Order: sequence, then C-alpha cells, then structure tokens
Amino acid sequence: MDLDPHSELDRYLRLGVLFIFFIWTVTVSTRMETPYPEVLVELYALPATRLLLLGLLIALSFWCPTVTVVAALAYICLGADVIFLTK
Repeated sequence: MDLDPHSELDRYLRLGVLFIFFIWTVTVSTRMETPYPEVLVELYALPATRLLLLGLLIALSFWCPTVTVVAALAYICLGADVIFLTK
C-alpha cells in the first residue's frame, strides 16, 4: 500500500478521519450536559492520556494540517466539556 500524499487511498483516509472528528465535535458541542462514560472521564483525568492525545495531534500535523486543526478543535471541545461537567 502506498500512502503517497496524492494517492486516492490517502485522500479517502483524510476525508474519513476529518468526517469522524467533525461528527465527534458536532456531537460534543451541540449537547449540553450530556454525561460522558465514567471511564472516559477517569482516563481524561490522567496526565498520560492528555499527553497521548497531544502526541496524536503532533503525529497528525506531519500527515495533514487540515486534519490536525479539526482534531485539535475536537480535543479542545472534549477537554472543556469534561472539565465543565465534572465540577
């Protein structure tokens, strides 16, 4: 498999990942006080999980800047929502 930046596979992967992060962001941002699963809240409280998510953003930045921006927005919405709902 070739992941040349101009290949069809790479283009479809980018669109798929963009779609997933976009749907996640819309779902999280449009519902107030939707409870997260307890496991997700506990995992987000761990510094290693947040560092892992930041590492994912850095890895995505090497692959596609557009995907990185949408993923960063999803990460910010998740963090703000989890902090807001756990206090």
